[in-house]
Amino acid sequence: MTRPIPPVSRTIPMPWTRGRCRVPQITRFRTHPDYAAYGSKIMMTVFLAVLGLIGIICGVIAECKIWLLFKNNIAPANLKKQQIVSLIIGLVIGMASWPGTYFMGYPYSSGNESGRVVGIPFMAAFFDREGRDYVGPYTMPAVVANIIFWFFVPQIILFVYSRRKKVKGCA
Repeated sequence: MTRPIPPVSRTIPMPWTRGRCRVPQITRFRTHPDYAAYGSKIMMTVFLAVLGLIGIICGVIAECKIWLLFKNNIAPANLKKQQIVSLIIGLVIGMASWPGTYFMGYPYSSGNESGRVVGIPFMAAFFDREGRDYVGPYTMPAVVANIIFWFFVPQIILFVYSRRKKVKGCA
């Protein structure tokens, strides 16, 4: 007679192995007591990153649609001036987000660790409460993505404005 396997290390047969191989099955999850708060903080970082990707995609689409209006000669004269102004504002905001990355952040705490995440919408670095920074190989791509995101924000606003004013051909 064999002893039953404890629930944590129970195994299940995999269908593609025809019962020859058994894989451990997780039956209990051991979690940190502060898991809910930790998970919500991680979700905020992921939410902002997804929002940033959506913003960049919408910005590219808005820019293409506005340039298509100019190409087809159906854009009103004032839209050209507004486009130039929005490009200049986008460049200024985008370039200002580089040195302003430290100021564009939010507090982060998990259990006994607390600090500050910098970079909105993409997380560029983490500073703990002693002021030590944690950067890695994704810091520069995050900073560049933040610049691109903030460059496209005025273009998205201009596109929404032009649609709201019912510019002919702006669909």
